[in-house]
Amino acid sequence: MKMFYILILSALIFVSCAPREPNVIWESALVGTRMPDSIRYYFDIQKDTIQKLYKSRLYINPDLQGNFILRFMVMKSGEIDYVFLDSCKLDDDLLQSQIRLAVQDWLFPPSEEDSIEVIVPIYLLQEE
Repeated sequence: MKMFYILILSALIFVSCAPREPNVIWESALVGTRMPDSIRYYFDIQKDTIQKLYKSRLYINPDLQGNFILRFMVMKSGEIDYVFLDSCKLDDDLLQSQIRLAVQDWLFPPSEEDSIEVIVPIYLLQEE
């Protein structure tokens, strides 16, 4: 019986000392909020779509580069509305349209908080 308790205690100590994934803890703490860190976190997850669109357009126009200010609204439902590319210095109408459509499909966690406008500067530069 004593050995059984030692075995249980050892298992509990092992489980409590196991490494944890901070990303999972951080993510779950921010789900459903409109805090800047939460918005930044979910933006970072989805921003690769812009880079992929840019890289595909580089095959057609190897000199393509530029910047713009991405503005969009994250609604209570987590859906995106009102996508704008302000101060756009990107001379590719098709890419601009593709970026708007891609951002429109992004999804953030739903929240009881009000909708929020997100403004992010984006720089699309060729890799050296």
